Parts: sequence; structure tokens; C-alpha cells
Amino acid sequence: MDTITYQDFAKVAIRMGVVKSAEVPEGSEKVIKLIVDFGPPEVGFSGGERTIFAGIKQWYTPEELIGRQLPFMVNLEPKKMGNLGYSQGMLMAVVMEDGRPVLLKPDLEVKAGDKVI
Repeated sequence: MDTITYQDFAKVAIRMGVVKSAEVPEGSEKVIKLIVDFGPPEVGFSGGERTIFAGIKQWYTPEELIGRQLPFMVNLEPKKMGNLGYSQGMLMAVVMEDGRPVLLKPDLEVKAGDKVI
């Protein structure tokens, strides 16, 4: 595994988001489209709602995700997801040996937009 500098790591922005809606886009075999609330804007972070596509359809249903507080990388350049639109972040999860993603959740309720450090 390659190492990175602290300055490189400091560029990564991970925030807690609340999944407001989730759906499987028509014709999608792998992804679930999430609308995620990142709370009000603050200095250095726009907050608000973002569309994020997550390749977790094989393991989770949209209904299981609505209302969940989950960590997302929020400073990635938007990625075009074919004809589905753009993903404006990336869901953070633990990947088990068999490839199954395990969603991370805080021990206590946190606010949408809180920083993950």
C-alpha cells in the first residue's frame, strides 16, 4: 500500500449525511441513488442536499437506507454515472473479504454535515 503525506490526507473531507430518499434507478443492476442531506452551509462547506450513487444494491434495499446517518466523502469531483446523472460524493463503508460493504454508523446521533475526523 502506498503511503500519503498528512497534507494529502488533510484534503479529504468526510461528512455525516442523512439519507432523505433512496431508489434503484431504472435498469440499474448495481447502484442505488441516494438523496443525502448534509445540513446547513458553513464556512468551507456548502451543505444542503446532494445526489450520491452507491454500488450497494446487491446487499441493501433503498428502504433500509432512508433515515440512516452515514459518512460520505464530499470533496470528490462529481462523477458521471452513465445516463443516470452525476454522483456528488462517495459513501464510506468497510469492505468485507467477500466484497460485502458494511455501513458505518455513529454510536450517538449526530447532525447532518458533522465532520468525520
